[in-house]
Amino acid sequence: MFFKRPNAVEFNETELRKAIEKYDINMATKPIIIPEKRWNMWGGLYYAGTLYTTIGYGDMAAETVWGRIFTIVYAIVGIPLMIIILNDWGTGMFHAVDLVWKKQFNFVVHRTKSLFHSKYRDGSKESFCNSSVSQVSKENPPNNPDRSEPIPLCLVAFVLIFWIVLCSAVFLFFENWTFFESLYFFFISLTTIGLGDFTLSSNAAVANFLPILIGLSVGSMAVNVIQMQLEILFTKIAELIDFDFKVNLSKSGEGDDVQPALSTTPSRKDNDVVKQYRSTMTTADKFLLRFLSNHQIKELNEKFDKRAKMRNKGTQTKSQIGQPVFKRNTTNYRLFPR
Repeated sequence: MFFKRPNAVEFNETELRKAIEKYDINMATKPIIIPEKRWNMWGGLYYAGTLYTTIGYGDMAAETVWGRIFTIVYAIVGIPLMIIILNDWGTGMFHAVDLVWKKQFNFVVHRTKSLFHSKYRDGSKESFCNSSVSQVSKENPPNNPDRSEPIPLCLVAFVLIFWIVLCSAVFLFFENWTFFESLYFFFISLTTIGLGDFTLSSNAAVANFLPILIGLSVGSMAVNVIQMQLEILFTKIAELIDFDFKVNLSKSGEGDDVQPALSTTPSRKDNDVVKQYRSTMTTADKFLLRFLSNHQIKELNEKFDKRAKMRNKGTQTKSQIGQPVFKRNTTNYRLFPR
């Protein structure tokens, strides 16, 4: 259709397209497609699931004003409740996996790591912090026998990957997709992206949200594991600071009467203390070190400053930047070179 002088006010592209489609149907040039009735009980549950999981595939949407108003209200109430439920499920899964890990696998892993570390310490002659005193702390680090090995991050990652592959295989069977299409669909759903290019067709589509919720709970469990690992890492560094301080006092020979010194230490960067211990950490601890909050790093720095200011009575403080020196009654000690 050609408009020589189109009127922008009267011209409506949407209405024109509808008129052309209606004309094609009346002229039998286009087959009549009766849309499937999906607004039943199962369809309503499916639509509700796309709302409170924030997936929103887009294959179903409210068309009336009241339906859209109710959608807004339902999302405002349902999404926070869903977050609370996922947090509770993740915490419950964390405690369950932690209990199984401590009872079944922790002893074997602890014994294996102890044997490995003992061989490593016997064969290693490297300095812990480039000082003779800190070398003692590497060979004899503080050990808490009551502390059990935490859940490793690799185990949580394995559980999550296994669940994704398992659910992809289930969708492969029911939807007659390829494995990659099933994997793609479940990943898009699990990350709540919901592009809508792949959707479930049967009434059992509402059951799709159960494996998605379980997968999101595994993600919540992973967050809990990371938080626990960060707390343990923070405690380890704090214990090493105390241990190095005690070793330094014993090496100085006058550790019987210790009091805070009034003198101040030279300024340093905020993360110097953490960097001193980085070389002796495992790969997993080095990765987690990036997630320590500024408040935790500040507490470690303050703890180090407090220990660095402690000196024996009668010991004079003298700063010597770049090399730690330990002399009785003449110079100050340094835990780390600056």
